[in-house]
Amino acid sequence: MVTNFNGVVGLSAWSTELNTNQLVTFDDLSGDYNGSQVPPGYHGLTWSMFYSLDGTRSYPNSGYEAGKVSTPNVVYNYYGAPASIVSTQPINFVSAYLTGAWNDNLQVQVQGYVGTALVYNNTYTLSATAPTLIHFNYLGVTSVDFTSFGGTPHFGYDVTTL
Repeated sequence: MVTNFNGVVGLSAWSTELNTNQLVTFDDLSGDYNGSQVPPGYHGLTWSMFYSLDGTRSYPNSGYEAGKVSTPNVVYNYYGAPASIVSTQPINFVSAYLTGAWNDNLQVQVQGYVGTALVYNNTYTLSATAPTLIHFNYLGVTSVDFTSFGGTPHFGYDVTTL
């Protein structure tokens, strides 16, 4: 089962310098209907398995739509695969809004590393109907890994005629 999380406004308020906060909304990316890879070097970072799509037009009644914090784009882990953000310099990964794209109570494990040393390791439960603001406060990390799993399928209906 594919268990995408939606990194809605994705990684809001993280910094590439240790003493500054930088808000990243992903709204300057091309967020087409089917998704586009977050380009290498976006905001000075390497993005592995992160894609963006237009949350206002793509997959109605999904967590992509429900998880929009800014419009139009959201980012997500492509096909539910583990995803990561890597920096050549230490960053402060402060907070992010996350939403389960398809599963209620989706779990996402987020691990922060300094070089190869694991220094942060947390698992969070996400909603598929509203974004969850998570305060990570992963300070001085050089990479952050995201792995999603579990939850129950989320079904959305708009209009049904029987």
